[in-house]
Amino acid sequence: MSPRFLACGDLHIGAGRGLYPERLSEQQAVWQRIIDLAAEHSCEAILFAGDAFHRNHPDDDERQAFTVPLLTSSVPVYAINGNSHDWRGHGRKMAVETAALGAGTLTVSTVPEVLPLTGGVSLCTLPWTPVARLVADAGGGDRDDINAYAAELLVEAASGLRARVEGEALLLAHWSISGASLPTGLDVGQLREVVLPLADLGDVGFDLIVAGHIHKPQLLPHSNGGYCGMYVGSPMALDFGEGGFEHGVWLLDSAKQPEFVPVESRPFLTLTYPDLQHEQEPPDVTDAVVWMRAKLTAADAGSFDVVDAADWKRRLLDAGAHHVRVTVDVERAARPSRGVQIADDLGPVEQLDVWLREACGVNGDEAASLVERGRGYLEGGAQ
Repeated sequence: MSPRFLACGDLHIGAGRGLYPERLSEQQAVWQRIIDLAAEHSCEAILFAGDAFHRNHPDDDERQAFTVPLLTSSVPVYAINGNSHDWRGHGRKMAVETAALGAGTLTVSTVPEVLPLTGGVSLCTLPWTPVARLVADAGGGDRDDINAYAAELLVEAASGLRARVEGEALLLAHWSISGASLPTGLDVGQLREVVLPLADLGDVGFDLIVAGHIHKPQLLPHSNGGYCGMYVGSPMALDFGEGGFEHGVWLLDSAKQPEFVPVESRPFLTLTYPDLQHEQEPPDVTDAVVWMRAKLTAADAGSFDVVDAADWKRRLLDAGAHHVRVTVDVERAARPSRGVQIADDLGPVEQLDVWLREACGVNGDEAASLVERGRGYLEGGAQ
């Protein structure tokens, strides 16, 4: 029998703690369920594709939420660091590395390397790293050109790792890869960050690419018509933009196609007014975190007031919702955007990302930091 592995990532422990009090304990429960699934399916190892924590300086409760389930694991965990969520700077331990100090089953890779797994399988790692050095060497330069150059270097690094392995090899990476899409449907190529060309990476010769960073689970198609890997996706919804699809993990067996296994977690639902009128019964919101958005034109702004918001919150809680957030969005006259078109179907975090990069020219680590601060503001204000 060929070795079996469980692939997951983008847990983001600590994300959305301002939503409701049980949020952190639910994240710990999902991580515990993942570890239990690995044991139930007789997996040889758990492959974690980065972003264990939502902040690069998790507090004690967040570290405990990640570490405690690890202490119960009989299955070894191989993890790489993610991007700004795990990254703490050169010469300092990553957030996920601090968790490894108390968990003997956890091995963390922070540089490209080859790690032996069981059954003659090797794990090649391509963790995230900032491209600031390339930017500095180029004296600033054109960011798109620098990102493309960084992508070439990363594919070369992956190829070098594969050349060191004679047998079966898996690639564990935390980068954007062309052809993938965000939960909103936006193609990753529009994010103006380092994007590895799927055709080049797929031709390196890995038996499977296991990638984190994009939170929507999806297979990565190969040019020969099959697939060459997958994005593991987030195992539970991190925000309302991730409420429209299943979350879970993947079972990997070289003799079979990767199998997606859903993991139960609290659903996130977005309802809109006036699409949902007051006389209508709300849909099933049992145990869900609900965002009720009143989307109004400037002319109709007075048609939804504080009393309506309180009434909707009461109705949804009475219908079984776990937590309800009600906001009013008033359509304002369009402001100049320096010629940048921002798709209406993007979530607020993705709109902020596009606006910073395209309209304001803010890129790299600074853009990532501002986007995460914006995400934290949106989540923290969801009371």
